[in-house]
Amino acid sequence: GGLMDLGAINLGNNRFEGEIPGAIFTRSMTFFDAELNRLEGEIPDGVFEARGLTQFNVGKNRMKGTISKDFEKLKDLEILILSQNDFSG
Repeated sequence: GGLMDLGAINLGNNRFEGEIPGAIFTRSMTFFDAELNRLEGEIPDGVFEARGLTQFNVGKNRMKGTISKDFEKLKDLEILILSQNDFSG
């Protein structure tokens, strides 16, 4: 039970601030949307534990850092939205 079973998280269009905790990503997660918030920091490595992830959206936040090549490991990823942040790489 609990967070270990989460398959989807939708936090979009809120006023959440701070960094995304890597521990919220589970192997069974398929969907993560945190678009249009005030999130900062880098994309957590925990994202890459979610091997079945099909959608990852952190557009329109205040995130930074490099875009990891580890996204290539997410073979089921169909939608990746990182726009309107301060990413590089």
